[in-house]
Amino acid sequence: VYQLAQGQLSTPLIDFGIVRVGDTVTARNITVANTAPTAGLNDTLRGNLSGVSGPFSGATSVGGVIAGANGGMAVTLATGAAGVYNQLGTVSFLSQNPDMADASGGADAQVQVKAQVNNLADARFRKRGGQGSLNVQGGSFVLDFGNVALGSSISSLIDVINFGSGSTDDLDASFDLSGALALMLQGLGPIDDLGVGQDSSDYQVGFQASSLGAFQQQIGLNGFSVNAADPGGLALVRSLVIRANVFDPNQQIPEPGMFALLAAAFAASLAARRRSYHRARNNGPRTLH
Repeated sequence: VYQLAQGQLSTPLIDFGIVRVGDTVTARNITVANTAPTAGLNDTLRGNLSGVSGPFSGATSVGGVIAGANGGMAVTLATGAAGVYNQLGTVSFLSQNPDMADASGGADAQVQVKAQVNNLADARFRKRGGQGSLNVQGGSFVLDFGNVALGSSISSLIDVINFGSGSTDDLDASFDLSGALALMLQGLGPIDDLGVGQDSSDYQVGFQASSLGAFQQQIGLNGFSVNAADPGGLALVRSLVIRANVFDPNQQIPEPGMFALLAAAFAASLAARRRSYHRARNNGPRTLH
C-alpha cells in the first residue's frame, strides 16, 4: 500500500523585478513540496507547469520529489525586447510509483510570473525656437547659427527629452558648462526622474558675436539611466556643440555673379595674349639652315 504524494506550491510568485534589455538574468525557481507523511511505501511527487511562455522559458516539470522534500522548476527570462510581462501559470501535481498508474497529487495551484524589461534612457537635445538649426553630427548634437554679423546677439531655445516609448528607464542628468564660458545661458539646471517621452523646461542658449571668425562652444550633459531597481543608474553622456561664423557686415564681399564676370574677363584676356604671342612668333624673322 503506497502513501499518495501530496503536492504544494511553495512559490506562488516569481518576480524578476526590473531589468534592462540585453541583461543576463539569473533563473528563478518555482518550488514544489511533497507534504505527504513518510510511510512504509511512498509515492513520489511530479509537478508540471503550463501557461507560461513568451519571454519566460525553462523547465516545465520536476519529478521524483520524495515525501518531506522539495523540487524546483527553473524559469528563465529573455531580455531581447522591452516590455512589462505578467503571466499566470498553473502547476499540476501527480502522485507516482513504479507499480501503479499515476494518481492526482492534489489540487492544481497557480503561480504568477512577472518581469519588467526596460530600454535605457535616451537623452536628446531638441530645438524649441529661436535661431539656428539643430542636427546630429558624428555622435554630437550641433546647434549651428550659420553666418552671424559682428556685434550682434543670437540665441535659441532648446530642451532635453527622454526619447522613446514603452518600458524605459528614467533620466537623471546635470550639465557640464566648462566648455561654454562664452555662451549666454538661462535655465540650465539638474534633471530628475525624466520619464520616457517627457521633456525638460526650455533653456536659452546664445552668444554675443564679439570677434571675427569661427565660433564654437560645447555644453556637456552627464546623464544616468535609472529605475527603481537601480537608482544609481548607468551613465550616459551627450554633448551640444554650438557653432557660428562671425563676419564683418561692413566688409564688401563680391556677389556670386561678380566672381563669374571677373573669371570670364580674365580668361578672355589670357586668350588674347596667347594669340598675340603666336602671331609675333609666326611673323618674326626666320633663319635658313
